[in-house]
Order: sequence, then structure tokens, then C-alpha cells
Amino acid sequence: MGTCATYRAALVTVSNATAQFADAMEQCSGLKGPTYEAGTRLQAGSGLHHLIGNHMPKLWTRTSRNLYGNTLKPIALSLPKDPCHMSEH
Repeated sequence: MGTCATYRAALVTVSNATAQFADAMEQCSGLKGPTYEAGTRLQAGSGLHHLIGNHMPKLWTRTSRNLYGNTLKPIALSLPKDPCHMSEH
């Protein structure tokens, strides 16, 4: 169950990192150092990552909710409250 919770947290972290990466690429495209060609490529890459960042959190949020509702919650409800009653098989 702990691994599943860690996975859910990682999905949120990836979502945030995607948005931050897109913002960084966009800021780099406006610097004076890159050539016009490099700047436009950075802008295109930034736009792509913004699209990914906008669509993937919805999928990750659904996945996270499904993991909790369909996996973690039923397991947690079926486990005995007293860990002494659990045995390894």
C-alpha cells in the first residue's frame, strides 16, 4: 500500500515538473543568446510541454483516484485493524 501511495505522489510530482520545465524553456527562448532558429525551437518545445502539462494531469488525477478508490481503499477496509492478526503466507 505504501508503494501505491508513493506512485500517486510521483504522478503529481511529474505533473508539476512538466509545467516548470515548459516555463523554463519558454524563458530561455526569449534570452538574447539563442539564435532565431534555436529560439523558435525552444518556443515549439515549450508549447509541446505546455500541452502535455495541460492534458496529463487530468489523466494522472484520474489514475490516482482510481488507484485509491479501486485498490487502496478496498484493501485498507479488508485488512484487520490489529496487525497481530495478520500472518504471512
